[in-house]
Amino acid sequence: MMSRILFPVLGAATAILLSGCSKEPETPPVPAATIENLKVAHACAFKRSLWYDSAATVASKERMGNLAVLFQRCGFRRKACGVWERALTLAPDEKTKREIKEILVKLL
Repeated sequence: MMSRILFPVLGAATAILLSGCSKEPETPPVPAATIENLKVAHACAFKRSLWYDSAATVASKERMGNLAVLFQRCGFRRKACGVWERALTLAPDEKTKREIKEILVKLL
């Protein structure tokens, strides 16, 4: 009852503000599922999985080295040798393998 009295007095713009706008939000159109869309999505997912796999491999190698150094500094020579040997099998190139072999020779 009170709103009927106020709206004509306050004006049309104020009446809209007080009553609220009931316009529903627009939803974005959903793209149709086509073979091309699925191929693109699959290719993107595959590239992402390759990236995650390579990142996990690098992280694993770094963890092995960090763990071996930790064992060395704590005085656990046998454990450090075991971890360095595992890191040797994961080494990506000959330079890294040579460095790990030098560390192993020093530990023994």
